[in-house]
Amino acid sequence: MSVGWRVALLMLLSAPGLTQAPYDLAAVRTELDAISAPLALPEGWLGFSDDGRYVCIGRKRFAAIDGALVPQRKADLAGAAQAAGARPPLSAPQPAPQPCVLALTDAHERRFELRLEAAGWIARAVPAPPVGRIVRPMFPMYRYDRREELSPQGDVFASLAGYQLALRPTDRDEAIALTDDGTEQAPYFLGSDIWEQSGEIFSTDGRYFIGRQHDAGEATPVDVHDPFQTTGAEIIHFRYWSRVGQPLPRQTLVIVDSQRRTVTRVRGSGRPESFSFFVEWSPAGTHFLWLRVSRDLKRYELLETSAMTGRSRRLLVETQRQRPVKWPGGPQTARYLPDQTGYLWRSNRSGYAQYYRLPKGGGPLQPLTTGDFDAEEVVRIDGPRRRLYYYGAGDPVRSFDRRLLSVALPEPSDSAMPASTVLTAEAGVHDVQLSRTGKRLLDVHSHVDRLPAAVLRDGEGQPLRTLWQAAPPTARARRPSPIEFEVALGQERGRAVGLLFPPAGFDPDKRYPVIDRIYGAVSLPATPRGYPGFEVSDDYGRVIHMLTASGFAVVTIDAPGVLGRGAENENARYGRWPEGLIADHRAVLEALAVEHEWLDLARVGVAGNSWGGYSALLAGLDAPQLYRAVSASVPQTSLRDHISWIEFMLGLPKENPTAYADGELAERMDEWQPALQLIAGTADVNVPVSNTYRVLDALAEAGKPYELVLFPGTNHAHSGRGDRYAYAVAAMRRFFRRTLGGAEECNAP
Repeated sequence: MSVGWRVALLMLLSAPGLTQAPYDLAAVRTELDAISAPLALPEGWLGFSDDGRYVCIGRKRFAAIDGALVPQRKADLAGAAQAAGARPPLSAPQPAPQPCVLALTDAHERRFELRLEAAGWIARAVPAPPVGRIVRPMFPMYRYDRREELSPQGDVFASLAGYQLALRPTDRDEAIALTDDGTEQAPYFLGSDIWEQSGEIFSTDGRYFIGRQHDAGEATPVDVHDPFQTTGAEIIHFRYWSRVGQPLPRQTLVIVDSQRRTVTRVRGSGRPESFSFFVEWSPAGTHFLWLRVSRDLKRYELLETSAMTGRSRRLLVETQRQRPVKWPGGPQTARYLPDQTGYLWRSNRSGYAQYYRLPKGGGPLQPLTTGDFDAEEVVRIDGPRRRLYYYGAGDPVRSFDRRLLSVALPEPSDSAMPASTVLTAEAGVHDVQLSRTGKRLLDVHSHVDRLPAAVLRDGEGQPLRTLWQAAPPTARARRPSPIEFEVALGQERGRAVGLLFPPAGFDPDKRYPVIDRIYGAVSLPATPRGYPGFEVSDDYGRVIHMLTASGFAVVTIDAPGVLGRGAENENARYGRWPEGLIADHRAVLEALAVEHEWLDLARVGVAGNSWGGYSALLAGLDAPQLYRAVSASVPQTSLRDHISWIEFMLGLPKENPTAYADGELAERMDEWQPALQLIAGTADVNVPVSNTYRVLDALAEAGKPYELVLFPGTNHAHSGRGDRYAYAVAAMRRFFRRTLGGAEECNAP
């Protein structure tokens, strides 16, 4: 290259606007971590001691009766030094440190102790169980690698050997294969599918465990690309999911007798176009519950199977015409009642999801819970005291809160409707542990404007003492509390609820650009339920902070249709999503701008992940006059090029072809107007990267500019290759700074 060309190239590269400073990813990661770190529970363990006398939080021990701090005695410290090898004083014998043994409420009643040693408080299992190995990496899914499961007696693992079911004694490295018909397209797995919550796969006596064969031979695979694979092909044919309108994998449940080493197929499971979900073993370990569910989730059958024979009997059929019986995942659908009088069944037949008793000998369902809100996860079924503890909003007005409620379990012959009691009344999110007697509750709770705290309560929910309080994050200094809002959208549309987050350094005499942090799908709310960032996986909470720290006002909106607000609300949206979604968001933003004049609706952006990415692109198409900049991360762009989960919102393609045709966003890219940023990973199986490719091709065909952030080999959470999540957040923030600018004086032209 000549000197002249070199000079010209150097001048071109150094010209303003043509170069950008590199991202300081370490600083971004530090900023992300600083959001959650001050909120984290103390290092150590949290829970009641095994004898019920103490509560342990981190390195401190409190009296369960009143929450008073129990100081460590000098003798304890001396005993710890002795355990570490130091020579103790000869003047007196040194007792061993007093442990705080913590009882967990898992099916195996495993116990953990928090013991003071020379290095500090050490949490260890009592006795320490062997840890199962990962036996099937579920690349490139996020956090779903399959691990061996330990028997209740701790002597054997239910395992996998290649594509086969296997057993592995804890004292040997090699597993013993129990099947020989597993293949790459029809491998065996342990237990149930990830879509349905279930109990431990082992029977209580450890003799049996549940496996399944997942035959996806007829399913069209999701092809993902990982150029960094050191073994095998770069293109991976991922068959765990089924695509929209394509045949479902057949899920055949099997019973493994670990003593005889036999495998028995469960009759009636593995039917075409249905799901088979293991639910729970009976207390005696002789029978288990499972669900047979239609493809559209509108028919649920509860069955009970004998472990010895593999024969099943149907206990209940639940059907819906307008919507699914329940959304995938969520609370466990059925359980055995400990008094052996029947089964616990969760149903939304009343308009909200509630718990019912199904009598063992048959008969109508007996309501146990009621209210204009959903009954969520069961915390405990207390057989001796005949009480059911469960989570729920407890308040129909605040339908996204989570409180602890309890209700008495009536006798089977009692026809009276029991009344639930709200035990944690404060608004927000509560995560509660119960002592063995139920006379004390340890409640970790927070609200969007209330820092997390751990509170000891009595059995009626009355607070006794705050044992821990999170420190306010310095990263949130000079930032007012979020503003809760509710906006009426008309008689047909209902109401939208959400939060408005003012920016850092808020000044009401300035006008701020606005970002609509959108999700939009009916499956999850976009608005944080507790203090944003308290949960490490709280992606929306952390991104909200990063944007408000950069001077943006952020709005989260949950428009009508989101789960948890009743069957009438869900029925009105089923099969029609996302009809009216962007109009609802526009109406909310306009209403908020009237009340809060510092919101600058001339500079509005929208950002979302996954279905939020789809909704963000839809916002740019349906309301380009409002949304000036769009950042869509791992976005769905096609309702046909997708896994079958969309069928639960729209029905099957053959039943609702218009909705699926309208969902092809690539076909509308010639209309595109706002600034656009797309973020995606090539190893995403939740949303195949082909969704992004379709839009990229359409944008190029229409001559539309865009910004692309593409991560080779990363999944739906931008993980798998370094800290790509920090890069994605940094890129999104810079994009909005460039396209929307910062705060302006109210009187600025």
